[in-house]
Amino acid sequence: MFVKISQPNKRAETLVFSKHAVISLRDDKLCLMFRVGDLRSSHIVGANMRAKLIKSKQTQEGEFIPLNQTDISVGFETGDDRLFLVSPLVISHEIDSHSPFWDMSQTQLEKEDFEIVVILEGMVEATGMTCQARSSYLTEEVLWGHRFSPMMLLAEGFFDIDYGAFHHTFEVRFLFNYNVKSNLKSKFCCWIIEVTTFEIPLKKLGLITGSTAVPLFGHCDNAC
Repeated sequence: MFVKISQPNKRAETLVFSKHAVISLRDDKLCLMFRVGDLRSSHIVGANMRAKLIKSKQTQEGEFIPLNQTDISVGFETGDDRLFLVSPLVISHEIDSHSPFWDMSQTQLEKEDFEIVVILEGMVEATGMTCQARSSYLTEEVLWGHRFSPMMLLAEGFFDIDYGAFHHTFEVRFLFNYNVKSNLKSKFCCWIIEVTTFEIPLKKLGLITGSTAVPLFGHCDNAC
């Protein structure tokens, strides 16, 4: 009886996505990233992440396809799209030759008109019912040259999660017009600006506002 009257859409409301997606280097690879988290202590079983790029296109024959859908790989080949969501995770899409963002620099990105739709599906641990949570990012919600701030702190042998930093990003300065295809890696500027204390209120989620200090330092070996 409990399974029949449970509403999986209520469970999906506790699955949250970051307000912005970011593009920056990760392990020396340019990546598109967004953050996802679960506000409940009960787990989503068999969580799976998918992403789609919604963008109109014109074929080589001149046919116009409105709202064309293109898959954005978030680890299907390696299994990284299957999540164990016990803590907030940063989902990463490598911008390689198979990526729809392969030819885009920051300047080109700002001129594009698209929407990135992200979908998280899984099974509610208590009921066995499937739930789905969705979000999306418009062109202006994709931050070039940003990273997500850390939100997990080691305290007395366990990790403390600061959800006040869930949506927070900080700027990483590198060549603004860089794209992978142009092979400008040698011209990278790797300076990272210093981030002081910040406060991020999450009124919509009903969470307590928190603040923390994240000192981040960097250097540049190039003449920028």
